[in-house]
Order: sequence, then structure tokens, then C-alpha cells
Amino acid sequence: MEQTKVLTSRFNLSLGFLPIAITLILAWFIDQATALYIGTGVGLVCCATHRRTVFPFILYGTTGVLSLFSVASLLVGEWCSSQLFPLITEIGVLVPPLIIFANRKRLAQRSQNSQEGKKHRLFLIQGMEASIVSARVVIILSCLHFLLLIVTLILGSPLGHRAQFFWFKIAPPGVFLLAIAVNQLGIAYFNRLVKKLTFVPVITEKGEVTGRETIQEAATPSNLHLHPIVRIAVTSHGMLYLLPRPQALLSESGKTDLLMESYVLYGESVKQCAERMLRKACPAIGTDKLHFNLTYHYEQESDNRLVYLFTLDLDNDESPLCSSCIKGGKLWTLSQIEDNLNKNFFSSYLEYEYEYLKDIICTREIYKVS
Repeated sequence: MEQTKVLTSRFNLSLGFLPIAITLILAWFIDQATALYIGTGVGLVCCATHRRTVFPFILYGTTGVLSLFSVASLLVGEWCSSQLFPLITEIGVLVPPLIIFANRKRLAQRSQNSQEGKKHRLFLIQGMEASIVSARVVIILSCLHFLLLIVTLILGSPLGHRAQFFWFKIAPPGVFLLAIAVNQLGIAYFNRLVKKLTFVPVITEKGEVTGRETIQEAATPSNLHLHPIVRIAVTSHGMLYLLPRPQALLSESGKTDLLMESYVLYGESVKQCAERMLRKACPAIGTDKLHFNLTYHYEQESDNRLVYLFTLDLDNDESPLCSSCIKGGKLWTLSQIEDNLNKNFFSSYLEYEYEYLKDIICTREIYKVS
């Protein structure tokens, strides 16, 4: 299973606006052409050194626009006044995010249907999703900037020196820097939220992880995705410990079943899950007593599970199970179980597993006698 990962700063594709922010800040102190060249150079270096984990669409778009402006400066010199330069540059850099946002559904679908390799397609999807988020944030901030500027010009008196410096010099780079900060705060909030959620993996019948869902989503009867669960059958003296399933369960609540069952959590191996279940139920029993026996695909109207069945055999001299684990449960002989099979008394899981468990118990008892 994969390890659970939170989002890192590489998912903040608003960092691709750093070259334009640097350009606009440098334009306060040096001529606009030199500022453009430096900003374009920074963008090109970032494009060349960027780790190809999440495709930096915003960075590519920003660097492309700055490159066009730099070529224009080389050909015609200063193509606009120093006062309008920040606003025109801001508008130009907004064009790629606007294109991405306007075509977000089409681009997201193309990313999903890409014929590239699985890893390449994943990076493409992640990059497109992060780009759409970054585009939405910067578009909102820029619209607020231009709206407030227009309202100020319409309702206010002619702008003074300080007002001009704020609206035409400080605000344009501030829009991009604020977009970076807002996206970073969003990532931090998302990570904090995710840490409070419990995820289970979505898998194939071969056990390969293809995604994840919250445990609440996985337990929904209408959920068609395949999820892994671990079940532990506790045996003693040729008998099985059984107890009613909790009433809170959506699936077959109240029916008699094995003592322990749990989803394999996202980022957890099957063995780690089984050991976690045993440590939680009864820390006094060593995990070395667990034995893996069977994997099977269980599918009904409300359940779609890949089941990993373990057994735990307790000898006479071993620590008893915790009272909290066996509360309401008891040891059943094989004959008692067989008398109640196919009567809607046991869970469907146990009905399916019984013959396997019977063979395991009988075989162990034979070896103990011999």
C-alpha cells in the first residue's frame, strides 16, 4: 500500500507567478526593459530546474508572456509608459490563467483520458487541477484590484502621488504575491483537514491501489469501489470465538460473526492492519501468533470487499482475550456452528469462510494430538 501523503508546496502552482512579481518589484528601481529581462531569466531558470512531479502550467504561461514582452522591448524599446507598465503586464500574465479556467472542464477531461503512462498521466492530472485552483484565485484577486481601481477613479478625485503608487505600483505585484499566499494557506488548511480524516484505499482485485476514499464513503451501501478488509478468526481448543456484529454497522448488523474485522487503512499494509487490530483488542497477545490463511473477493448488493482472513490460535497457557473484545461473545463448537448454518444467523462472510476455517481448525487439532 502507498503511504498517506499531504500536499506539499509543489502543488501551489501560484509559485509560477514569482517571475512576474520579481519583474514588477524590480521596475520600481530600474527601467522596465531590464526588469523584464531579469524576470524572464528567472522564469526560464525555474522552468529548466523544475522537478517534473506536477506540471507547472502557470509557470510556463507566465514565462511565455514575459518572454513575449522582453522580445517586444528588444524590438521597439519601451512600448508603454512606466506608470501603465505594471497594469499591462498584469493583464498579459492573466491571459494563460484565464484560458485554463475558461477551458477547465475540457482540460481536466483530456488529462483524465491521456494515453501517456500511468505516472505521467497522474502528474498531468495533478498539475491541471492545481493550475485551475491557482487560476481561480488570481483571477478573483485581479478582478477585485481592477474593480476597486475603477470605482476609485469614478467616485474619487484625481489620484494623488501616493494613491497612484499604490494602485499602479504596489497592487499589481501584490495580486500575484497574495495569490501565492492564499494558495499556500489553502494547502495548509487542506492538510490539516485531511489529517483528521481516516482514508481507506480503493483497489483492484489484485490488491493494487488506484485511489482512496474516506471510511464513511467506503461504508456507503451504494459504493461500488473495491476496498480491502482484514478479518481475524480466533480459535481455541478446536472452537471459534464468535459474537454479534455491532448494530452500528451498515452491513449485516446483529448477525453472529468473527471477533475482529477492520478496513485496511490507506498507507497501511495488510499485515500492519492485522497487527493493529490485535494490539487494540488485546495487547497481551503477541502478534507473532497471527497466521494469514486466505484472500477472497466478497461482493453483494451492499458490499464489495477484498477480504484477507487471518487466524489466531490460543493455547491453554496463553493470555485470554480482553473482556472488551469478547463482550457478548463466546466459544462455539464446530457442530454448534453447523447446526445454525444457512439460517440467516451468521454473517455472509462467516458462511463463506466456514469450510476453510473448519479445515484449518481440524488440521491444527490433529497436529496437536500427534
